Amino acid sequence: MVNKKQQILRINKLILFLLIFSFCGGGSETSGTVEEVQDTTTTTDVQDTTTTTDVQDTTTTTEVQDTTTTTEVQDTTTTTEVQDTSTFGTWANVKGPPMIYAASDVSQSTIDKTLKWYQIASSAWGEFGPAEIWIVGNSKETVSDLEDLWCDIRTEKDTKWNKEWDCANEYWSPFARYVDDGGAAVSTYYRDYIDYHFFLVTMGPKYPSPDEDDYKVVTMHEYFHIYQHAHISNIDDEGPSSAIRDEKMGGADKPWFAEGGAEYMAQLLYSRQPNVRSNYLKEIMDRKAYSIGEYLDYGKPLKDLTYSDPVQTYDIGTWLVAYIVDKVGEETFRVNFYRDLDGLGFEESFKKHFGMGSDQLISEFDEWIKQPVDELLKIIP
Repeated sequence: MVNKKQQILRINKLILFLLIFSFCGGGSETSGTVEEVQDTTTTTDVQDTTTTTDVQDTTTTTEVQDTTTTTEVQDTTTTTEVQDTSTFGTWANVKGPPMIYAASDVSQSTIDKTLKWYQIASSAWGEFGPAEIWIVGNSKETVSDLEDLWCDIRTEKDTKWNKEWDCANEYWSPFARYVDDGGAAVSTYYRDYIDYHFFLVTMGPKYPSPDEDDYKVVTMHEYFHIYQHAHISNIDDEGPSSAIRDEKMGGADKPWFAEGGAEYMAQLLYSRQPNVRSNYLKEIMDRKAYSIGEYLDYGKPLKDLTYSDPVQTYDIGTWLVAYIVDKVGEETFRVNFYRDLDGLGFEESFKKHFGMGSDQLISEFDEWIKQPVDELLKIIP
């Protein structure tokens, strides 16, 4: 027997589905996402929401507003880049805009801003997908609604989706931690136990908040992680294939190259946008140089630093990529290295395009960054 609450939820889901359908122009296949099943999630914590909408939730009859919003934003970027024509894993070569889902306490302006800067990045670096963007709000109640929607979307798109373990449960949630911790992340759902493969972009409500300019950079940073993963054809799952994917990203739990690349490319692209101050990138890199002393004093090799080490590895990795780009050129780093990454592997592509192995280059870099910051900043455009 269907009670009043079930009727209301069914109606809301139908309305939501029609909204999403109309945005895509006829199907969710235009861009997909998969939820987070324990994945290689590449996380960005950029340092500190949205308006809160009351969600009625009573123990008896509850009318829950699940206002997932889909928005298409005109891309105004003037960046021209070399077209990537490599033939790496076709699983990530789905073109078209991402689907975007937002908690009911997320404002339309946040949705528009997220999609705009995502599309600026995809216009500059090439479109990869399918992808879904899930924007978390400030309320635990609306996160619960978002989790329900996540499960509905996943099971609609993939009959292999395991509702018991891969939907939110008492042990795991795809979105709950973002309410308190903020941040953003990309997860790849290229698994051998599901049929629908996609990228999940999760955006938190703070650190930074959508009102900060850093939020724009973070959105592009996350898209560069999509770009990186799209160039790797290995299955993202437990086992040898997953280990190869980790290695091609610079090592499991090793942020030096993946995070450094995403951060520098995002900051560089943002610095080229209209109305961004001319010395923006130098200011950012000057700020990141404060981490150099603690890195040198810590004494642990850059490639061995994990996310848990008490060193700002993101900052040092960003400086390393700036050094590489100055050494070999932006196109060699972003296009040529990644074009050969899948076929040659990380170290061989590194040697081919950067002129030496990663250990040798890092050793050279470690000596170079001992200079005064004014000297380091000379390589920053």
